[in-house]
Amino acid sequence: MVQREEIKKELQNIKMQVLKLSEDIYNEKAYELAEELYRRYLKLYVKISPSKVKSDEEWPYYNNCYFYALDLPTPKEFSLVCQNNLTSDRTFFKTYVGLISKEENSKNALKSEKALLDLVYADIDALNIKAFDSSIFSENKHNGYKIAIFYDGKSFRPDYHFVRQNEDGIWSSKLGYEPEFTYSDNPLNYINNNNPFRKYELIKTLELVKPTIKK
Repeated sequence: MVQREEIKKELQNIKMQVLKLSEDIYNEKAYELAEELYRRYLKLYVKISPSKVKSDEEWPYYNNCYFYALDLPTPKEFSLVCQNNLTSDRTFFKTYVGLISKEENSKNALKSEKALLDLVYADIDALNIKAFDSSIFSENKHNGYKIAIFYDGKSFRPDYHFVRQNEDGIWSSKLGYEPEFTYSDNPLNYINNNNPFRKYELIKTLELVKPTIKK
């Protein structure tokens, strides 16, 4: 219990550091420093976050389908760094595959299925999350929850999409940075219906087990 409380205090401390950083409106390295603080924040957060995810969970965070699938929040304090800094042309705090592990080749995530998966595994490893191969219809064998990874390398602009399976068995996904969610008992039936111009294909299903500290 003591360890969980210490982690909560450190998470608040990090957010306070980010707030101070957002007030330094001429700091050219503000965004880079915010990303470093965000990595620290997430590595601590997963230790006290719920081991399972829920379909009816509110998601007030401005981040993408990948971070939603991994159940990783983006506190509003990080967005303030972009909104307040006068030396940056960034309009929002961006979340992307490879951010957590600080992989230099994160910009290559869309080049191939392998490049995408390598970055996903690097991020998961950085968070100390265990990942086990699974499938859409199999039962969880490690008391974790599943994510499905889709890749579209056939369209004019390659893209990826992530979907998670919640505790009630329903799959849900977030549409990019938009606040809308979609739900289905089988993501294979609806993934391309969300965007008829896309040709997503399922490339991997993983069961994830967080390093959650027991209460």
